[in-house]
Amino acid sequence: MMNAEYLDDDAHFDQYEHDDNGEPVARGELLDLQVRLEAVTRRQDRLMHALREQRQQVQEPARPREEKLPEPPSLGHDDPEEDEKVSSKVYSIWWRKVQMWVALVEGRVEPVRYAALVANKLKGKAADAIWLGANDALTTLDGLNVIKRKLDNLFFGDQAAAICQNVNSVLEFKRPKGGTMREYVNEFRNRLQLLDNRGESLPLRTRGHLLLSNSGLSEDQKALVMATTARDLSFNSIADALILLFPLSVSSAQDTQQGSYWGAHTEGRGKGGGQGRGRGGGKGGKGRFNGNCHN
Repeated sequence: MMNAEYLDDDAHFDQYEHDDNGEPVARGELLDLQVRLEAVTRRQDRLMHALREQRQQVQEPARPREEKLPEPPSLGHDDPEEDEKVSSKVYSIWWRKVQMWVALVEGRVEPVRYAALVANKLKGKAADAIWLGANDALTTLDGLNVIKRKLDNLFFGDQAAAICQNVNSVLEFKRPKGGTMREYVNEFRNRLQLLDNRGESLPLRTRGHLLLSNSGLSEDQKALVMATTARDLSFNSIADALILLFPLSVSSAQDTQQGSYWGAHTEGRGKGGGQGRGRGGGKGGKGRFNGNCHN
Protein backbone atom coordinates (compact mmCIF):
# COMPACT_ATOMS: atom_id res chain seq x y z
CA MET A 1 0.00 0.00 0.00
CA MET A 2 1.08 3.55 -0.63
CA ASN A 3 1.88 5.61 2.45
CA ALA A 4 -0.30 8.68 2.98
CA GLU A 5 2.71 10.96 3.51
CA TYR A 6 3.73 10.48 -0.06
CA LEU A 7 0.31 11.57 -1.26
CA ASP A 8 0.17 14.94 0.50
CA ASP A 9 1.68 16.70 -2.47
CA ASP A 10 -0.02 14.46 -5.05
CA ALA A 11 -2.21 16.50 -7.41
CA HIS A 12 -4.48 13.43 -7.90
CA PHE A 13 -4.97 12.70 -4.22
CA ASP A 14 -8.74 13.11 -4.68
CA GLN A 15 -8.74 9.89 -6.69
CA TYR A 16 -7.89 7.93 -3.56
CA GLU A 17 -9.72 7.08 -0.36
CA HIS A 18 -8.48 5.62 2.86
CA ASP A 19 -9.30 2.28 4.35
CA ASP A 20 -9.87 1.65 8.05
CA ASN A 21 -6.14 1.67 8.68
CA GLY A 22 -5.66 4.99 7.00
CA GLU A 23 -4.05 3.49 3.92
CA PRO A 24 -5.04 5.04 0.60
CA VAL A 25 -7.32 2.94 -1.70
CA ALA A 26 -7.66 3.62 -5.41
CA ARG A 27 -11.15 4.76 -6.34
CA GLY A 28 -10.94 2.72 -9.58
CA GLU A 29 -10.62 -0.46 -7.56
CA LEU A 30 -13.78 0.44 -5.70
CA LEU A 31 -15.62 0.96 -8.97
CA ASP A 32 -14.43 -2.43 -10.25
CA LEU A 33 -15.62 -4.08 -7.07
CA GLN A 34 -18.99 -2.37 -7.38
CA VAL A 35 -19.37 -3.63 -10.96
CA ARG A 36 -18.59 -7.18 -9.89
CA LEU A 37 -21.10 -7.00 -7.06
CA GLU A 38 -23.80 -5.74 -9.44
CA ALA A 39 -23.06 -8.61 -11.85
CA VAL A 40 -23.41 -11.13 -9.03
CA THR A 41 -26.70 -9.52 -7.99
CA ARG A 42 -28.10 -9.70 -11.50
CA ARG A 43 -27.10 -13.35 -11.78
CA GLN A 44 -28.89 -14.13 -8.54
CA ASP A 45 -31.99 -12.29 -9.72
CA ARG A 46 -32.07 -14.39 -12.91
CA LEU A 47 -31.70 -17.61 -10.95
CA MET A 48 -34.51 -16.62 -8.59
CA HIS A 49 -36.77 -15.73 -11.52
CA ALA A 50 -36.11 -19.06 -13.21
CA LEU A 51 -36.79 -20.87 -9.95
CA ARG A 52 -40.14 -19.11 -9.53
CA GLU A 53 -41.19 -19.99 -13.09
CA GLN A 54 -40.25 -23.61 -12.52
CA ARG A 55 -42.37 -23.75 -9.39
CA GLN A 56 -45.33 -22.28 -11.23
CA GLN A 57 -45.05 -24.89 -14.00
CA VAL A 58 -45.03 -27.67 -11.45
CA GLN A 59 -48.07 -26.30 -9.68
CA GLU A 60 -50.15 -25.68 -12.84
CA PRO A 61 -51.46 -28.88 -14.50
CA ALA A 62 -50.29 -29.41 -18.06
CA ARG A 63 -52.91 -28.45 -20.58
CA PRO A 64 -53.71 -31.24 -23.07
CA ARG A 65 -52.78 -30.39 -26.64
CA GLU A 66 -55.81 -29.98 -28.82
CA GLU A 67 -55.67 -32.48 -31.66
CA LYS A 68 -57.19 -31.42 -34.95
CA LEU A 69 -60.05 -33.70 -35.92
CA PRO A 70 -59.78 -35.45 -39.32
CA GLU A 71 -62.19 -34.25 -41.98
CA PRO A 72 -64.62 -36.56 -43.78
CA PRO A 73 -63.52 -37.86 -47.21
CA SER A 74 -64.80 -36.02 -50.26
CA LEU A 75 -66.75 -37.45 -53.19
CA GLY A 76 -67.39 -35.96 -56.61
CA HIS A 77 -66.05 -33.01 -58.61
CA ASP A 78 -67.26 -29.54 -59.52
CA ASP A 79 -66.08 -30.16 -63.09
CA PRO A 80 -68.89 -32.06 -64.88
CA GLU A 81 -66.45 -34.05 -67.03
CA GLU A 82 -64.47 -35.20 -64.01
CA ASP A 83 -67.64 -35.88 -62.06
CA GLU A 84 -68.83 -38.28 -64.77
CA LYS A 85 -65.77 -40.43 -64.05
CA VAL A 86 -66.93 -41.07 -60.48
CA SER A 87 -68.03 -44.69 -60.78
CA SER A 88 -69.72 -47.10 -58.43
CA LYS A 89 -66.29 -48.48 -57.55
CA VAL A 90 -65.07 -45.01 -56.50
CA TYR A 91 -68.24 -44.60 -54.46
CA SER A 92 -67.74 -47.96 -52.72
CA ILE A 93 -64.20 -47.01 -51.72
CA TRP A 94 -65.42 -43.61 -50.52
CA TRP A 95 -68.04 -45.19 -48.26
CA ARG A 96 -65.39 -47.38 -46.63
CA LYS A 97 -63.39 -44.24 -45.93
CA VAL A 98 -66.47 -42.67 -44.35
CA GLN A 99 -66.80 -45.66 -42.03
CA MET A 100 -63.13 -45.30 -41.07
CA TRP A 101 -63.62 -41.57 -40.42
CA VAL A 102 -66.58 -42.31 -38.12
CA ALA A 103 -64.40 -44.71 -36.13
CA LEU A 104 -61.69 -42.04 -35.77
CA VAL A 105 -63.99 -39.26 -34.51
CA GLU A 106 -66.26 -41.42 -32.39
CA GLY A 107 -66.54 -39.92 -28.91
CA ARG A 108 -65.22 -36.54 -30.09
CA VAL A 109 -68.00 -35.59 -32.51
CA GLU A 110 -71.69 -35.93 -31.74
CA PRO A 111 -73.25 -38.63 -33.96
CA VAL A 112 -76.05 -36.27 -34.92
CA ARG A 113 -73.45 -34.14 -36.74
CA TYR A 114 -71.98 -36.98 -38.83
CA ALA A 115 -74.37 -36.63 -41.77
CA ALA A 116 -74.03 -32.85 -42.10
CA LEU A 117 -70.22 -33.02 -41.99
CA VAL A 118 -70.16 -35.75 -44.64
CA ALA A 119 -72.69 -33.95 -46.85
CA ASN A 120 -70.52 -30.82 -46.86
CA LYS A 121 -67.78 -32.86 -48.59
CA LEU A 122 -69.99 -33.94 -51.51
CA LYS A 123 -69.77 -32.36 -54.95
CA GLY A 124 -71.36 -32.80 -58.35
CA LYS A 125 -74.18 -35.29 -58.80
CA ALA A 126 -73.63 -36.74 -55.32
CA ALA A 127 -74.18 -33.32 -53.73
CA ASP A 128 -77.33 -32.77 -55.82
CA ALA A 129 -78.77 -36.13 -54.73
CA ILE A 130 -78.27 -35.35 -51.04
CA TRP A 131 -78.88 -31.62 -50.70
CA LEU A 132 -81.98 -31.72 -52.93
CA GLY A 133 -83.44 -34.88 -51.47
CA ALA A 134 -82.36 -35.37 -47.88
CA ASN A 135 -82.13 -31.96 -46.21
CA ASP A 136 -84.28 -32.73 -43.17
CA ALA A 137 -82.50 -36.01 -42.47
CA LEU A 138 -79.01 -34.50 -42.31
CA THR A 139 -79.51 -33.38 -38.70
CA THR A 140 -80.81 -36.70 -37.39
CA LEU A 141 -79.06 -39.77 -36.00
CA ASP A 142 -80.14 -41.71 -39.08
CA GLY A 143 -78.61 -39.12 -41.41
CA LEU A 144 -75.67 -41.28 -42.55
CA ASN A 145 -77.98 -44.16 -43.46
CA VAL A 146 -80.13 -41.78 -45.48
CA ILE A 147 -77.06 -40.54 -47.34
CA LYS A 148 -76.02 -44.10 -48.13
CA ARG A 149 -79.45 -45.07 -49.43
CA LYS A 150 -79.60 -41.99 -51.65
CA LEU A 151 -76.12 -42.55 -53.07
CA ASP A 152 -76.65 -46.30 -53.48
CA ASN A 153 -79.64 -45.49 -55.64
CA LEU A 154 -77.58 -42.93 -57.58
CA PHE A 155 -74.58 -45.15 -58.30
CA PHE A 156 -76.17 -48.61 -58.27
CA GLY A 157 -79.81 -47.94 -59.15
CA ASP A 158 -82.05 -50.92 -58.44
CA GLN A 159 -79.73 -53.07 -56.33
CA ALA A 160 -81.34 -56.40 -57.25
CA ALA A 161 -81.28 -55.62 -60.96
CA ALA A 162 -77.70 -54.37 -60.70
CA ILE A 163 -76.54 -57.56 -58.96
CA CYS A 164 -78.19 -59.69 -61.64
CA GLN A 165 -76.48 -57.62 -64.29
CA ASN A 166 -73.07 -58.05 -62.62
CA VAL A 167 -73.54 -61.79 -62.19
CA ASN A 168 -74.47 -62.16 -65.86
CA SER A 169 -71.46 -60.10 -66.88
CA VAL A 170 -69.26 -62.67 -65.12
CA LEU A 171 -71.05 -65.82 -66.28
CA GLU A 172 -71.35 -64.74 -69.91
CA PHE A 173 -67.90 -63.26 -70.36
CA LYS A 174 -65.81 -65.33 -72.78
CA ARG A 175 -62.25 -64.82 -73.80
CA PRO A 176 -62.35 -62.53 -76.87
CA LYS A 177 -60.99 -63.93 -80.08
CA GLY A 178 -57.43 -62.81 -80.57
CA GLY A 179 -57.10 -61.47 -77.02
CA THR A 180 -54.15 -62.47 -74.85
CA MET A 181 -54.67 -64.62 -71.81
CA ARG A 182 -53.42 -61.88 -69.48
CA GLU A 183 -55.98 -59.43 -70.86
CA TYR A 184 -58.72 -62.01 -70.40
CA VAL A 185 -57.72 -62.76 -66.79
CA ASN A 186 -57.51 -59.06 -65.88
CA GLU A 187 -60.94 -58.29 -67.36
CA PHE A 188 -62.46 -61.30 -65.60
CA ARG A 189 -60.96 -60.14 -62.31
CA ASN A 190 -62.39 -56.63 -62.81
CA ARG A 191 -65.88 -58.04 -63.38
CA LEU A 192 -65.63 -60.10 -60.21
CA GLN A 193 -64.53 -56.98 -58.32
CA LEU A 194 -67.60 -55.07 -59.48
CA LEU A 195 -69.74 -57.89 -58.13
CA ASP A 196 -67.81 -57.82 -54.84
CA ASN A 197 -68.44 -54.08 -54.54
CA ARG A 198 -72.17 -54.79 -54.39
CA GLY A 199 -71.72 -57.10 -51.45
CA GLU A 200 -72.01 -60.32 -53.47
CA SER A 201 -69.08 -62.69 -53.74
CA LEU A 202 -68.72 -65.94 -55.67
CA PRO A 203 -66.86 -68.81 -53.96
CA LEU A 204 -63.17 -69.12 -54.84
CA ARG A 205 -63.54 -72.49 -56.58
CA THR A 206 -66.49 -71.21 -58.57
CA ARG A 207 -64.42 -68.26 -59.73
CA GLY A 208 -61.60 -70.52 -60.86
CA HIS A 209 -64.00 -72.89 -62.63
CA LEU A 210 -65.65 -70.05 -64.54
CA LEU A 211 -62.30 -68.55 -65.49
CA LEU A 212 -61.10 -71.86 -66.91
CA SER A 213 -64.40 -72.78 -68.58
CA ASN A 214 -64.69 -69.44 -70.41
CA SER A 215 -61.02 -69.23 -71.43
CA GLY A 216 -61.64 -70.59 -74.94
CA LEU A 217 -59.29 -73.54 -74.50
CA SER A 218 -59.89 -77.08 -75.69
CA GLU A 219 -60.61 -79.88 -73.25
CA ASP A 220 -57.03 -81.13 -73.60
CA GLN A 221 -55.66 -77.69 -72.78
CA LYS A 222 -57.96 -77.35 -69.78
CA ALA A 223 -56.74 -80.74 -68.55
CA LEU A 224 -53.16 -79.46 -68.78
CA VAL A 225 -54.07 -76.41 -66.71
CA MET A 226 -55.59 -78.64 -64.02
CA ALA A 227 -52.52 -80.82 -64.01
CA THR A 228 -50.32 -77.74 -63.61
CA THR A 229 -52.30 -76.50 -60.60
CA ALA A 230 -52.43 -80.01 -59.06
CA ARG A 231 -56.24 -79.79 -59.46
CA ASP A 232 -56.41 -76.57 -57.42
CA LEU A 233 -59.45 -74.64 -58.67
CA SER A 234 -58.80 -71.41 -56.77
CA PHE A 235 -58.99 -68.33 -58.97
CA ASN A 236 -55.37 -67.21 -58.55
CA SER A 237 -53.98 -70.70 -59.24
CA ILE A 238 -56.01 -71.07 -62.44
CA ALA A 239 -55.14 -67.51 -63.54
CA ASP A 240 -51.40 -68.06 -63.03
CA ALA A 241 -51.47 -71.36 -64.93
CA LEU A 242 -53.42 -69.88 -67.85
CA ILE A 243 -50.99 -66.98 -68.25
CA LEU A 244 -47.98 -69.29 -67.89
CA LEU A 245 -49.12 -71.97 -70.35
CA PHE A 246 -51.08 -69.93 -72.89
CA PRO A 247 -49.92 -66.31 -72.93
CA LEU A 248 -50.78 -65.78 -76.61
CA SER A 249 -54.16 -65.45 -78.32
CA VAL A 250 -56.39 -68.46 -78.89
CA SER A 251 -56.13 -68.03 -82.62
CA SER A 252 -52.35 -68.32 -82.50
CA ALA A 253 -50.95 -71.73 -83.36
CA GLN A 254 -48.38 -71.27 -80.62
CA ASP A 255 -51.13 -71.60 -77.99
CA THR A 256 -51.58 -75.23 -78.89
CA GLN A 257 -47.88 -75.99 -79.17
CA GLN A 258 -46.52 -74.64 -75.90
CA GLY A 259 -44.63 -76.73 -73.42
CA SER A 260 -43.11 -80.17 -73.66
CA TYR A 261 -46.50 -81.79 -73.08
CA TRP A 262 -47.97 -80.41 -76.26
CA GLY A 263 -44.79 -81.11 -78.21
CA ALA A 264 -45.20 -84.78 -77.39
CA HIS A 265 -49.02 -85.11 -77.29
CA THR A 266 -50.41 -83.17 -80.25
CA GLU A 267 -53.00 -84.82 -82.44
CA GLY A 268 -51.71 -86.81 -85.37
CA ARG A 269 -52.07 -89.86 -87.49
CA GLY A 270 -49.61 -92.66 -87.72
CA LYS A 271 -47.49 -93.04 -90.80
CA GLY A 272 -49.45 -94.54 -93.59
CA GLY A 273 -52.85 -92.93 -92.96
CA GLY A 274 -55.79 -93.39 -90.66
CA GLN A 275 -56.15 -97.16 -90.97
CA GLY A 276 -52.52 -98.19 -91.12
CA ARG A 277 -50.14 -98.76 -88.27
CA GLY A 278 -47.93 -95.92 -87.13
CA ARG A 279 -44.22 -96.12 -86.60
CA GLY A 280 -43.51 -98.33 -83.64
CA GLY A 281 -46.62 -100.49 -84.03
CA GLY A 282 -49.20 -98.09 -82.63
CA LYS A 283 -52.62 -97.61 -84.22
CA GLY A 284 -52.65 -94.85 -86.80
CA GLY A 285 -55.97 -93.32 -85.75
CA LYS A 286 -56.33 -90.11 -83.77
CA GLY A 287 -54.99 -90.33 -80.22
CA ARG A 288 -57.05 -87.61 -78.50
CA PHE A 289 -57.38 -87.18 -74.72
CA ASN A 290 -61.00 -86.43 -73.82
CA GLY A 291 -60.86 -85.75 -70.09
CA ASN A 292 -63.22 -83.26 -68.46
CA CYS A 293 -61.43 -83.15 -65.16
CA HIS A 294 -61.67 -79.35 -64.74
CA ASN A 295 -65.28 -79.80 -63.69
